[in-house]
Amino acid sequence: MDGKQALLLDIQAAQEWSRVSDEDLKADEEWVVVRDNKAYHTVHRFHPYFAMCPPPIARKAIERFSEPHELVGDPFCGAGVTMVEAMLAGRRSVGVDILPIATFISKVKTTLVDFSLEEAQALAETIRKRVPGIDDPCVLLPPVFNMDYWFATETQRQLAAILACIREEPNSDRRDFLKLAFSSVVRPVSRAGNMEVHLHVKVGKVIPNAVKLFEARLLDMVTRERHFRRDLPVSPPEVCIYTQDSRQLGATVGDNSIDFIFTSPPYGTGSKYASIYRLQIELLQLSRPKRPLEVSKDFASELTKCFVEMHRILRPGRKLAILYGTNRQFSAADVVNMATVAGFGFERSILCPVIDESKMVRGDYRRRVANEHLIIMTKPV
Repeated sequence: MDGKQALLLDIQAAQEWSRVSDEDLKADEEWVVVRDNKAYHTVHRFHPYFAMCPPPIARKAIERFSEPHELVGDPFCGAGVTMVEAMLAGRRSVGVDILPIATFISKVKTTLVDFSLEEAQALAETIRKRVPGIDDPCVLLPPVFNMDYWFATETQRQLAAILACIREEPNSDRRDFLKLAFSSVVRPVSRAGNMEVHLHVKVGKVIPNAVKLFEARLLDMVTRERHFRRDLPVSPPEVCIYTQDSRQLGATVGDNSIDFIFTSPPYGTGSKYASIYRLQIELLQLSRPKRPLEVSKDFASELTKCFVEMHRILRPGRKLAILYGTNRQFSAADVVNMATVAGFGFERSILCPVIDESKMVRGDYRRRVANEHLIIMTKPV
């Protein structure tokens, strides 16, 4: 079976899954997404993010439902996919997320920095020279609960040397750029599984050298940032990012101020983002959110509050696009009902099957494809 045949089978499987899962929400259109390097381009690869929204879906929706220079909003901005794609499409954007590490990732991705490959290599060499002189890494590392459980002693020394050099960078944007490179290596050099939802020790894991991995990630980020800058409009659009609860946006985003909202809210499955990124949060000394939506006892009621806020900030007659993956707890049809309660009118549903190219290349063909619905709602005039 070749890759094209496998792709057709996977698309068919996605369509079958859609009919089984959301019989009351028929798809009017289909956007197929292949999970590959072209889809997750440039700065999208800066930092791993659990269940990251596929950039091609965001880009296509932004270009279809908004015009250049208009304001695009994302109340669950996560790793900044919407803002990055809005910048590339010539739209201004505003992103909100309750998780500080999410807004940190988003800010770094959308902030242009002047960092050269030569500077990155020189910094890595400085770090390598500093590692042997660190006798007590606890002096330089922020406190991490069960530090010795998660990190080998030598890894702690390497991480301490990296952070010590980062702190010496005087420019705040460049310093944040380096911090994000540091954060991207924390999980791989720990004893925990790299991107598993529940933080636990992975037996037999081979721990890479933190300094070498940091250098590789930093060089990759510098290169990707250059490519991102090349693809931007001559005058990059403005981006505003806030760490805020989308159930209570308050004065952060004004009434009737957004031209188009594209967002992918939590799925109500109980995945705890703050727990997934606990090691990075503690080492970067970021705060943990209080009462995040994904762990709410009454998820439907709390997500409806978010839709009420979206209704408030969206201009009359404009679109809300919700990317949502049907699961055992809540279907895409359930989400339509929540948005309808908030005052939106349902317009259409677009099926967005996500095909994993790497599995196709290996011949590990999936019969149940990750299936997403892009739900298009309208705020009445």
